Amino acid sequence: MWYFLFRFMALAVIVSLLIVCMFCIPRLRKKTRRTKVIVFILSLFVILILLPYPYENFFFHFETPEEAFAYSHFGTSIQTVSEEDTCAFIVYSSGGQSADPDVIEKGPHGWNINCPFSSRNGGSKHWSFTDTTGKSKTFFLNVVQSEQSRQLFIMIHRFDSVGNPHEISDIHDTLGSSFQIHTSDSYLSHIEYYYTVLDVDDVDDNYQIYVDGKPIDPFKDLYQKSEWSFIQ
Repeated sequence: MWYFLFRFMALAVIVSLLIVCMFCIPRLRKKTRRTKVIVFILSLFVILILLPYPYENFFFHFETPEEAFAYSHFGTSIQTVSEEDTCAFIVYSSGGQSADPDVIEKGPHGWNINCPFSSRNGGSKHWSFTDTTGKSKTFFLNVVQSEQSRQLFIMIHRFDSVGNPHEISDIHDTLGSSFQIHTSDSYLSHIEYYYTVLDVDDVDDNYQIYVDGKPIDPFKDLYQKSEWSFIQ
């Protein structure tokens, strides 16, 4: 909340100063109305590009990743936190059936905030299939990478309408990773997701995740180890 409040206040102050300068400084006051409008629009465009940057990281830090996340994200609720040495992966919900992962980086003086509008190093895909009982299941795979540590956060998200049995899916990978599970229910839906953290160096071209015995293929479409990046 404070992230947005400070930027709204900064935008209001900067715009006010810009207007005052255009009408009070003699050299600018002599400019035509068309020139003033163009200068104002261009200035506003540059300001809106620069404002989202997390400047707060130069001045203060947070003791926990939850505090850093809450500072820069509004209208969300944290569901799970997987804290590592130099980063923390957070799964949050904005309401409804959605659950999304994010990463908070840790600096030498504490936890840093991130920009909620910037893209993350990650990718996602979804698929559906019908099990042996004839019930349709829908899954989402989300992959997020920390920018300063060689770690990946893998999340398998399943949602189902109320009324269907909440069977625990069989999820495993070729590394024998331990997948944690989180479930939550509302009057409209059942949310269920599994997650684990991997080291980049352990993931090769043969790495595979299996859901109910079926591979998520191709997993490497989301992860490009050689380029240290992800394809959205």
